[in-house]
Amino acid sequence: MGAVLGSGILILPGYTATVAGPSSILSWTILSLLSIPLAYTFARLALKYKDFGGISTIVQKAFGYKWSAIVGWFFFAWVATGQAVVGITGAGYIVHIFHLSEIYLYLKIVCN
Repeated sequence: MGAVLGSGILILPGYTATVAGPSSILSWTILSLLSIPLAYTFARLALKYKDFGGISTIVQKAFGYKWSAIVGWFFFAWVATGQAVVGITGAGYIVHIFHLSEIYLYLKIVCN
């Protein structure tokens, strides 16, 4: 969840504000309210199934091992790419805050 939320929370507010302007606050408020039932559902399922498999465990209980494996691999791929996005986005913020040339952002990526 941290990888998914991390990349989204670093990037989406800026895009939303650019497109919607001040109305973006309203859209984020509505989105937050609409997310409450989903968060509640996940919390209740986590209390019911004490396994540490997360969403993959819940899918396995509902739909079987095959679908659980598919969800697990999709989640793995999402986390692997999401972490890269978070790192690049964070580095972009640092470059912007310290008024550095964007070459520093790309230089760090190449050196790793």
